[in-house]
Amino acid sequence: MFAVLSPDADAQEDLFYGQVVVIVARWFLIFAGVVLSLWSASSVDAVMLPIGLMMVLMAMNFYLHGRYLMKQPVQAPLVYLSSAIDLVVITGIVVFWTQGRGTGLASPFFVFYYPALLAFALVFRPRISLGYAAVIVAVYLLVVLVGSGVGDLRAQKTLFERVVTMVASAGLGAYFWRIQRRLAGAATPRAAARRGLGDAVPSAGRV
Repeated sequence: MFAVLSPDADAQEDLFYGQVVVIVARWFLIFAGVVLSLWSASSVDAVMLPIGLMMVLMAMNFYLHGRYLMKQPVQAPLVYLSSAIDLVVITGIVVFWTQGRGTGLASPFFVFYYPALLAFALVFRPRISLGYAAVIVAVYLLVVLVGSGVGDLRAQKTLFERVVTMVASAGLGAYFWRIQRRLAGAATPRAAARRGLGDAVPSAGRV
C-alpha cells in the first residue's frame, strides 16, 4: 500500500519546504529596508534606527538560513517567533522612522507588511496564516489610530484600501497553499508508484 501522510507529517513537510519561503522573503525585506533607509536618510542619526532594526532581522535570518542549509531547519515555534519579530520590527519602523513624513497613516513603510503576510500565508495552514494577518491588521489599525487618526473621508478611504490589500495578500497566499496541498495530495500516490513502495516525504526527524 502507498504511504499515507498523517496530519503531523503534512505539517512537518510544509514547515521543511516552506521555511525557505519565509527566509527569502525576509532577505528581500532586509534589502529593501537598508536601501530605503540609506536613500531617504538626511543624517547619520536618522539611519541608526532602521539599520539597527534591519541588523536584528539579518542576524536572525542568518541563523535560520544556516540551519536550513545544513538540513537542520528549526521547529515551528521558532518560525512563529521569527515572524512575530518581523511584525515588531516592521511596526517599529512604521511608528518611529518618520523622516519628516509623519506617523500612522502618513508613514509609507506599511508596505513592509506585505511580504511578511504573503510569505507566512504560503507556508502555514490558512487558519494560522489568516490569524497572523488579523494580528497584523489589528496592530496597524492601532498604530494609525494612535499616530494620526482617520478624521476625514480621504484618510478613511486610504486606510480601508490598505487593510483590504493586506487581507487580500494573506487570502491569496492561503488560497495558493490550498491549491498546492491539493496538487501534492493528488500527486503523491503516482510519485510513490513510480518509485515503488516507500515514503514520499522527508523524514520527520529533519524538522
